[in-house]
Amino acid sequence: MSLTASAGGRGGAEVGEHLKSLGQKVAVRAHVRGVPSATVSLHTDRGKVHREKLPSHGTGTAEWLTTAQESAFVQVEYATAQAHGSAHQPDILT
Repeated sequence: MSLTASAGGRGGAEVGEHLKSLGQKVAVRAHVRGVPSATVSLHTDRGKVHREKLPSHGTGTAEWLTTAQESAFVQVEYATAQAHGSAHQPDILT
C-alpha cells in the first residue's frame, strides 16, 4: 500500500511527509495491491472522507481531491472480510 499527495504538478509527499500545497488543490492517491475486493478509505481530521471498492484482482488506486484548508492530514485504510490495514503516519498538508 502506498499513499501520495501532490499539488500543482510538483513532486508529492509520501507517508509521514509534509506537502506545501501553496493554496492549490491536493490530489491524494492511495495505491493498494494484493488485497482482492478490498474497500479503501481515506481519513482526515474530519473523519472518513472518501471510500472506493477495489477490483476483484486486488490492485487499484483510490483518488481524491482536497485542500490544506479542508484537510490537515490524510490517512489511508483498507478492509476486507479477512484483513485490515492502514498507513499509520499520514501525509500532512500545509
